[in-house]
Amino acid sequence: MSSNMHIDNPPYIPININQQESNKQEQFIIIISITQSLSTLIIKVNIMHSQMIQWIRVLICSYSKVQFDMQIFMQTTMIAQTKISTD
Repeated sequence: MSSNMHIDNPPYIPININQQESNKQEQFIIIISITQSLSTLIIKVNIMHSQMIQWIRVLICSYSKVQFDMQIFMQTTMIAQTKISTD
């Protein structure tokens, strides 16, 4: 096995979130693509919701089984939130 790991088909993870502003539960699909090269972990979150951040952190930790990089996570989160707010 190579020390580089690439997941071409990331899992589709449905998460039910209780929306405070609505009475119904909405299901969101999160697509997580993880590329690990040496000690660098790049996390790309294509769909982000502000209430999902803590869930995504737990999912990434358990899925990748590597130490969670908070700095990369915060950068990714800010990019994703900016993208949503401009849609």
